[in-house]
Amino acid sequence: MLERLERNETELNTIEAKKLARHMRTVTEEMDQYFGNDIHITYRLLLKMLEFECRQRGFNLTATQDVHYTENLLRTGSAALDLENAEHWNVLQQTERGTAHLMEQIEEYMRTLTRNMKLTYLNPVAIVTPNIILTIDHVENSTKTRKRFPRYHSRLFRGQSTWDAQTHIVLPTSVLFPSKVKAVPTFKAENSIQVRNETSKVLHQRILPETEPTMTILILLIYRTLGSLLPARFNTDRRNLRLPKHPVMNSPIVTISIFNNNTFVRGALNPPVTLEFRLLETANRSKPVCVQWNHSSL
Repeated sequence: MLERLERNETELNTIEAKKLARHMRTVTEEMDQYFGNDIHITYRLLLKMLEFECRQRGFNLTATQDVHYTENLLRTGSAALDLENAEHWNVLQQTERGTAHLMEQIEEYMRTLTRNMKLTYLNPVAIVTPNIILTIDHVENSTKTRKRFPRYHSRLFRGQSTWDAQTHIVLPTSVLFPSKVKAVPTFKAENSIQVRNETSKVLHQRILPETEPTMTILILLIYRTLGSLLPARFNTDRRNLRLPKHPVMNSPIVTISIFNNNTFVRGALNPPVTLEFRLLETANRSKPVCVQWNHSSL
């Protein structure tokens, strides 16, 4: 299947994507040990499927026709990102972007789902796999209190036990209450209809429809093992940042996307989003530094 896709001898469609995702999950969950070629094939197939989904819109998204599709993809990715496969990823990343590219494509797929949630009636989702936690959650823009996510005690996570109950993000109210757009003044004559009769003059004003309440959608991905699998490449040009001799990632990797007013929030927020991390190791560790991955560096 992979060879036919890469040679453009066949094209993915929704039916084939459903079958392939289900098959990949079954195979990866039954495997006791991965070999280098297994990781390479899984990686390339996942990229093909994620790229296919990112090109779809509305009810062409496979997730609208298979409620387990996104979970199947994440469980396949989670199995491939097990620490036992670190050496295979190191070899693969000598010639390909590897784990960083996979992280980027997973995030872009979740953004595609989010853009289409209103159109397709897709529900909020929470998925816990051994190495990846996903939540796509709605936030009503009617509260002036800060919100912490993921909401592990909500019904979204019912029946799922998480391996990290400490890592959270806190959304500032500035996200939930974006600056209001000023209304453009209009003339009375343009917004009313005057009806005359013999006895009176009646003014019928045009009633404007009420605007829908705005809703913020949050995408949060937490990766347990990804920090140990990303290429160990650090930007040392920062004058105020002194890296230790052997830096290690000592927390889960977290990616956040915020969708508000039909667009993704970009740029600095004031006040900012707050991240709360769970340290993986506490003994013989000092001077933690918060860092971010720069996809444009590869």
